[in-house]
Amino acid sequence: MLDTVHKIFEQNIELLTQTEKAIIYLREQEYEKALTIVADTAEYINYVADAIIQHREYFDLVSVESIMEMLEGILEAKRQRDFVLLADLLELQLVNFICSVQELIMKKEDYLAFNELDFIKNSILMQDKIMKSDQMLSFFTEEELNHQEQIITNEIKKDLDPAYLLEQGYVVEFTTSGLMTIGSKDENGTKFYMHTNHSVGKEAFLQARNWYCKETDTYIIYGYGMGYHIGELLNLAPEAQFEIYESDMNILKLSCAFSRMTGIYEHENVKMYYDPEFIRLQNRMKEMGEADKLCIHYPSFRNIKSKEAKEMLLDYIPWARKLEMC
Repeated sequence: MLDTVHKIFEQNIELLTQTEKAIIYLREQEYEKALTIVADTAEYINYVADAIIQHREYFDLVSVESIMEMLEGILEAKRQRDFVLLADLLELQLVNFICSVQELIMKKEDYLAFNELDFIKNSILMQDKIMKSDQMLSFFTEEELNHQEQIITNEIKKDLDPAYLLEQGYVVEFTTSGLMTIGSKDENGTKFYMHTNHSVGKEAFLQARNWYCKETDTYIIYGYGMGYHIGELLNLAPEAQFEIYESDMNILKLSCAFSRMTGIYEHENVKMYYDPEFIRLQNRMKEMGEADKLCIHYPSFRNIKSKEAKEMLLDYIPWARKLEMC
């Protein structure tokens, strides 16, 4: 039973992400893309519905009749090509239904996102990715690279101490989708979130679509967060090169512990830079070409404590100057 519950929980995360994309495509009248997603997720939906019906005593939040009515309504709207209604049903019924299932599971199971083996695996992948990326930089001597490697190794080996992280203002929280978000504090001690507390997949997809440009060969991204927005941009631009810069090792370690973004570290087109002093990013920005695009994740920008680094990046996001003055 518990294995089934965990499987439903994991599959619902992907189902929510894909359903939110389908809704966006339907609203934009990109029906072919939307219907492809609906067809691809049909098996997911049926599995979740059947499992919930089979274990109705555990999933006591809705009746069998309401589940069947919801599924029939979605199929009928699709058959009738009423894509406005289909988007409504997906958004108002299916998404809310899946979120309620996720919340029920988290409540009943006291569901923990941390898996020590996954954390160790992801940390090793991250460290390897950062080391290999640094080795490609021409402005560091071999001695400097060895020193940097030792610093990173030492920082990664430090325990992920919950008490220390809480003292520093970091919190990790479940969202309604079942994914995790990070809360942090800016230089004024004001709490803010790296990602939404609701539909993480939708937020990440919208951010990636805003950044995506078919003329871009290399995306230079400041701000890793939990990696969700980067994963979606990789899906939209699988042939592009990615250079990811992050100055906060605690964020990187928390992402290794609580996110499902292993694919980013394993992707051959991705370079990862741990850049606490912003040396790498500053040098890269001086060499930007027409096919390069600088993308700045604003919550990560807000997490920067160095005034000099913020000022440097504000030249590339002028709209943020007004926000910083509020």
